[in-house]
Amino acid sequence: MDNDILVSIGCITYNHEKYIGEAIESFLNQKVNFKYEILIHDDASTDNTADIIRGYEEKYPDIIKPIYQTENQYSKGSYPTMINLERAKGKYIAFCEGDDYWTDCNKLQKQIDYMEQHKDCTLCFHNAKVINTDGVVINPRFLPRLDLREPYFYNFNREYSTEEVILLDFIPTASLLFPKEAIDNLPSFCFSSICEDLPWRLVISSRGYAYCINEVMSAYRTGVEGSASSRAQESIESINRVVDGHLKILDQFNEFTDFRYNKEIEKVKEMKEATRFYSFGDIKQLKTKKYKPYYRQFCKKMKFRTKILYEIKYYLPFLHRVYVKIREKM
Repeated sequence: MDNDILVSIGCITYNHEKYIGEAIESFLNQKVNFKYEILIHDDASTDNTADIIRGYEEKYPDIIKPIYQTENQYSKGSYPTMINLERAKGKYIAFCEGDDYWTDCNKLQKQIDYMEQHKDCTLCFHNAKVINTDGVVINPRFLPRLDLREPYFYNFNREYSTEEVILLDFIPTASLLFPKEAIDNLPSFCFSSICEDLPWRLVISSRGYAYCINEVMSAYRTGVEGSASSRAQESIESINRVVDGHLKILDQFNEFTDFRYNKEIEKVKEMKEATRFYSFGDIKQLKTKKYKPYYRQFCKKMKFRTKILYEIKYYLPFLHRVYVKIREKM
């Protein structure tokens, strides 16, 4: 019976024919002592994604429950995640988009074991590895951090307060699990097309606390054509749109919580502005007192040649313009 389903897995997919099979297999491979359902929302894919899903649906009709859209809902301004989850029957919700997948067959059981024993916890997440479109590992351990100037947190599980969740640079979407009741009466800013999971994790964590399991249990795929992360880097305009969207969400959450987390939110806004300047190569701004600590951190990640070019652009702008013109003619 549907009323004994404990977890609803929400999967949003669009033109993921190369990846959706791997995602579904990782759901089906979960070793658990409870029932779960797989809710897939195909947003009118134009490739073979829907056909692949149908193949799995025929094999597992009691578990896999798809929606096949004939018109792309995202482009119409609708919110595919909520369309998908409105039919969820589970006590808990887990996320994994169609181009990501889970790497640990015990992932759900580990998270549920913690959540069932800690009723005040409203959000559970974990480590992930970063892969490219070919499945090659870029970073074997992608753990969120609290600030660009602080080290990664390794080697322990721990609780995260809402203040700390705000400061986290990134939480892998495929790692999120939370009680369905935690998304009751979500404020309107949670339905943003700029970054779907940012407002969710802020609001959900504010309704309790978050817990991180320090294990790599999912894969986060970068560089997928049409993905939010790829669209965000397409042009100066798209970078501005994404950063401005994030800043707006942070301001709306700040107001929603009566400015209880204003200190942390202002710090994150500063960090996002620094990232914007870095993306634009705006060394003049990054060299100011306000953003210089971030610039030092960016430099640690730069290749030596890139760092030299950044310095030339700042101190010898004429020489840098000549270099750019030469590169354009090559």
